Parts: sequence; structure tokens; C-alpha cells
Amino acid sequence: MSQQEAHIVGTGSAFPYPVPIERYREMDAKMRRVHGQPESIISTLRRLSEKSGIRLHHTVCPHWLPEDESPADYPDIQDAVLQEDIFTPYNYIPPLWKRLSVFEEILRKLGTKAARNAIADWGGDPRDITHIFTTCTSGWTEPGLPSMLIKELGLRYDCQKAELNFNGCFCGGTCLRLARDAIRAGDGKAVLVVAVEMATLHYNPLLTDMDDLVTHAIFKDGAAAAVLAPEGKWRYRKTGMSIVPDTADRMTFNPPLRPGDDSYRMHLYKDVGGALDVYFREGFGAEILRKLYENTSKSPPELGIHPGGVKILEGMKRPLVESGWPEDGLDASFETLFSYGNQGSVAMLIVIDRQLKAFKEEGFTGSPTKENRKLVTMAFGPGVTVEWALLEEVA
Repeated sequence: MSQQEAHIVGTGSAFPYPVPIERYREMDAKMRRVHGQPESIISTLRRLSEKSGIRLHHTVCPHWLPEDESPADYPDIQDAVLQEDIFTPYNYIPPLWKRLSVFEEILRKLGTKAARNAIADWGGDPRDITHIFTTCTSGWTEPGLPSMLIKELGLRYDCQKAELNFNGCFCGGTCLRLARDAIRAGDGKAVLVVAVEMATLHYNPLLTDMDDLVTHAIFKDGAAAAVLAPEGKWRYRKTGMSIVPDTADRMTFNPPLRPGDDSYRMHLYKDVGGALDVYFREGFGAEILRKLYENTSKSPPELGIHPGGVKILEGMKRPLVESGWPEDGLDASFETLFSYGNQGSVAMLIVIDRQLKAFKEEGFTGSPTKENRKLVTMAFGPGVTVEWALLEEVA
């Protein structure tokens, strides 16, 4: 009997308050001035935000909203945001217990909304979902997100679940790879993958290191989901993972480890893009690109690269172009970054959601004389870990 193949059959996303980026910069400056920070730090954050190109500050926290707006002005996302302002009563630095006290509520809301959108896009029966894989790097609670989703979505109580928490930006791709494996093993009828991030819940205006400022400037909130099944429009041709040597300190995520810490700390060092450039031109990454390109035989596949930041995408451009991809191959990834920021483990799923929906509008491109369209996806996270895949459109 031939092995089952895995296909992406539905995708969806959910986003909280879309705060104009200029309001984000104004509010960041206000919070820092309350704590007596020098104007040089405020100017640095503004400059980093401007250089990021990000247009909206997606956040679950209502204190970022413009002064003439309130949560009631966003009726379409009431099921995916906080109503309570937990920052202002604590001079904009709520203790960790307060941040985590609201985490569970938003985890459930955002995750459920994204999952429902993916299931609707699929059009199947939720009770046919046999497995759930979830990831989140913003907090932790048990029973976790899979248990919440089983209840909220009306899934079977024998639905098999697993959580991959605190892995970082690459882990949306990891969950997709595990979903693929469950289907290829013959165990999965339909597999649900959900990623949720709430980076702004850990915003701390006291942090002034350059790495902390970069993190605050680019990380945003949201959720995304996908459904995989044995039959569908987009088949997994290949997937894999690798670690970029000697980069363990380039991208990190840590719990509060120092006296007075009130939030988790994410670090994204400025030379990650350079490390990826070297890896994909001179290291094992060059072999990954060669295999992905050779599997297409004609034109290069479309690209859905993790929108981790401008420097990360710029670091990927040179090796991709030298491997045969066009100069504008990363346009979709840049546009995702500018529209949604870096949403951690959610980001790769957002790129896939946007890409596949755009392809659907264009219609099927394959024919006996024309190669089927393909999509290469890559996500990067602590390690530095590279999670990659090749999808192929089928009739």
C-alpha cells in the first residue's frame, strides 16, 4: 500500500488591536518618560521602529489604543483581545503574575478564532480532526491550548494533542512538519496546527539594551492555524530542520532570571541576517537551497520566508538570488513583515495563509505542459534553528 501524503487544506489567522505605528511610538515614549529615561533611548526606539518598516502595532493590550478610542470601537475582534488595561495601573510595568493572569484568556480567544478561520477555509467536519499540535512562546498554562480548543471547537475527546511551547519563531513550521508526519504515518485523518503569540504582554519600558529595543520594535501579537489532511490542494514534497553552527547566542528567549525582572526577555541580535547569509551561501544551507531548487526542474518556487525583520530578510536575499531566485522573490515576505510585524511562531503560518489565499485567487497553474506551482517556506528561531519545507500545488 502506498504511503499517504500530507496536504494543507485550510489556513486562517486572527489579529488583535491594529494600533497605528505612530501611536505605538508616541505611547512608547510616554511610558519611558514616566520612568525618567533619556531622550536618546526614546529616539533610538523610534529610529528602530521606523527602520523596521512595520505599519501596525498588533497588540492584545488596550492601553496602546489612541486616546479617542476604546475596546468597544473594535466589535469584530472582541473575542480576541483584552478589555482590561493591565499596564496603566502599574505605571506601565505590571508584575509578571498580572501579565500571566490574563494570558490564559487571550490564549484561548486568539487560538480559537484562528482555528475556526482555518477550519472554515478547509470546509470539513471538526470532529474529523484526529490530532492537534500547538505552539506558544508568550506564556504557559495547563490544561493548555489543545484542551481549550477541543472544548471550544467541539472536537472529539480522543483527539490526540501535543504542545511545543517556548521554542520560538521556527516552531510554527515544526508543528506543520509533525502534522505531516502524523498523516504520512497513516494515523491522522485531519490535523490542526495552531500558533499563538502575545509578545506585547511582556513589554517593559525599563529595558534599554539595544537587543531589547529591537525586540520591542518588531515583535507583535496574533494567531494563525492550518489544517492538514491526506488529500488537498497543497502537498508537502519535503520538510526538514537544521541548526546554523555557532549561533546559539544570536537569538534567545529567557524567563525572568534577575532580581526585579517582570517579564520574559527576547533577544534578536543584529547580525542574525549576516549569519544566515553565510550559512546559505557557504554552509549546509547552500545544500538545502540546491535541493529545493532542483526539485522544481524549471522555474524556482515561490518563497514564503519568515518575516523576522528587515535584516533577516535582507540576509536571505543574496543566497537566494545567487541560487536562481528572482530579485523580487521575497516581496511577499517583506509585505507580511510590514503589515503584521514579527509574530514569532505565528509568522510562518501567516505567510503561508496569505500566500495560499493569493494563489487560490489566481487559480490552479498546473497543466500537462506547465509545471505545477511550488512554495518554499522557511522559519528561523533560537539555535539558530532553520525549519524549511517545499509545498506543491496539485490538481
